[in-house]
Amino acid sequence: MQEAKSYKRLCAYLVDLLLVTFVITLTVNIRFLNPVYDKYITAYNKYSDINMQYIENEINEKEFIAKANDAYYNVTKYGISNNIIGSIIILLYFGVFQKYNKGQTIGKKLMKIKIVTNENNNPKLLTLLLRYTILYLPQLGSVVIAIVNSILVLLLSKNYYFMISNIISTIFIVFSIISYSMIILKKNHQGLHDIIFKTKVINE
Repeated sequence: MQEAKSYKRLCAYLVDLLLVTFVITLTVNIRFLNPVYDKYITAYNKYSDINMQYIENEINEKEFIAKANDAYYNVTKYGISNNIIGSIIILLYFGVFQKYNKGQTIGKKLMKIKIVTNENNNPKLLTLLLRYTILYLPQLGSVVIAIVNSILVLLLSKNYYFMISNIISTIFIVFSIISYSMIILKKNHQGLHDIIFKTKVINE
């Protein structure tokens, strides 16, 4: 079976990204699922205000860094529920739903492509879960980054949190750039995540 072209994978990814982001946005607004949502919004608005003050030259760079770090730390702390909800939805959609929909998300269904193993079999559920735990990057953070950041912000002081969080984020950004570059440049359009988990995306 012929491997799917990179533009088909990109289109499927964008459709799934919009769909999952929409569902996550609706779900995090449900108060009993996200009891600290109001605190998160307050922290996020404060962080946005600080950025605007810096853009409009109301505060200097030193003041901006000090205030922005405090505000972003609070955004992360009160965004733990968002991260958990988002991670669960992503893994349910790209793991469970895709497993029992013959290797297809809605985006892949529209593009008439699907995920299979290198032997053209349907991937196991664990393979799909691990694959998207590493690969998927909604809202500028993978599932792993979201989970790790949630743990770090509870365990570490502010300074250590920023240092370790930046290192982890950089590693995953580099991983993602390499993987997506391979999808575009390689003839079989397999990304690094495909090679690790022995999968490929083919035309239906």
